[in-house]
Amino acid sequence: MKVVHYQQVPAQPVDMPGAVGCLVRCLIGPDDGAPSFTMRLFEVAPGGNTPRHSHGYEHEVF
Repeated sequence: MKVVHYQQVPAQPVDMPGAVGCLVRCLIGPDDGAPSFTMRLFEVAPGGNTPRHSHGYEHEVF
């Protein structure tokens, strides 16, 4: 089981055209033995946003 404070996971800029002031941390994913699930934490600065979009699969955002 992975136990880590979220701030120990490096934050990366959201790589999406139109995303402004957003960072993402991959808390659980393939590198942690989860090949079909990814838990991400998004940090959105005041005035930040991502463009309207949708996904053809289930996903979770923390």
